[in-house]
Amino acid sequence: MINHLVAKRFNSPFTVVSYETTRTADFDMIAGEMRGYEIFFKARVQFPRGANLDCAPGAAERPGDCTDDAYFSLIRPTRPTPNGRQYIEPGGTRLFDEDLRFAELKGGWKGPDGELYNP
Repeated sequence: MINHLVAKRFNSPFTVVSYETTRTADFDMIAGEMRGYEIFFKARVQFPRGANLDCAPGAAERPGDCTDDAYFSLIRPTRPTPNGRQYIEPGGTRLFDEDLRFAELKGGWKGPDGELYNP
């Protein structure tokens, strides 16, 4: 799952240096009509070639879809994922401290990105 989310968000080669599930929780959604599952994790991800190099601060012709937001998230309902592409310097490492919720559906678990996952 983490590999899919990082690839979808940054579209650049990366290595998950460390991953730790810090907590999990089962819960009922919609007054007990649907099961939910939440994963809290910390993942340290390195980008050997960087990401979105054209969004570097001070770039001569910086595209309009770049953002200077220093908050890095894959998906988080409590604070929106930054709008726009974020610059990561070559060799840069980012820590993602996330909590992701999944809803049980027929055939799998629907993730916060709308994708269906199977454990």
